[in-house]
Amino acid sequence: LDLEQEATAVDNRRVETDAVKLFCGKMAKDAADAAMQVMGGYGYVGEYQVERLWRDAKLLEIGGGTNESHHKNILRDLSAPGRAVIP
Repeated sequence: LDLEQEATAVDNRRVETDAVKLFCGKMAKDAADAAMQVMGGYGYVGEYQVERLWRDAKLLEIGGGTNESHHKNILRDLSAPGRAVIP
């Protein structure tokens, strides 16, 4: 019984991890896009931090797995037969 509970806990953590990566990657990219919009053309200049933040935010979207892969993983894990509800 302990092994089954541990497997369910691992599945829950995987869903939560994918959800956090998906949410944080999108929020970071949206914030960087807004900062880039405020800075205008200066946002593309390497001497300003906005340019680095925008690059890093884009890397979060694709570096930790694409948004599509996170959606796919969440859907697969939540629709698995016998899936327990996340507390």
